[in-house]
Amino acid sequence: MRHKMMVKKLGKPRDQREALIKGLVRSLLLQEKIRTTEARAKVAEQLAEKLITAARTDTVHARRQVRRHIQVEDRLERHEGHQKRVSQNEELVKKIFTDIAPRMKDRNGGYTRLTKLGFRRGDAAQMVVLELVGGE
Repeated sequence: MRHKMMVKKLGKPRDQREALIKGLVRSLLLQEKIRTTEARAKVAEQLAEKLITAARTDTVHARRQVRRHIQVEDRLERHEGHQKRVSQNEELVKKIFTDIAPRMKDRNGGYTRLTKLGFRRGDAAQMVVLELVGGE
C-alpha cells in the first residue's frame, strides 16, 4: 500500500532520481520548454514552481536556495595554455532572477503548463510538454 508516500519514486534510486529531477528543472529553466513523460514532468513541475516562487524575492537568501537546487558541475575551458573554471550555475541563476522571476511577479503560482502529446511508441508512456507560462 502507498499510504502517506511523499515522493514519486520514478523507478529509480534516490540519487539517480534527484539527479534526473535537477536535470529536468535545469533544462526547463534554460529552454523554457521540455518534452518528457507525464510522471517525470509532474515531479519536475513541483520543484520548478518552488524555485520560481523563491526567486520572486531577489535576496541573497533566495539566490542561495535556488543555487542549492540547480547545482551543476563547473566546466573547465582552456584559454591561452591554462584552464579556466566556468560556472554554469551563475548563468542559470542570473537568468532565473533577471528574466523568469520578473515575468512571473504578478502571478500567484501556476508558472508552468503541461500539455499532453499522446503515447510514446516504444512503451506507451504518456508524453507531455512542460513549459513556462508567459514565454509565448
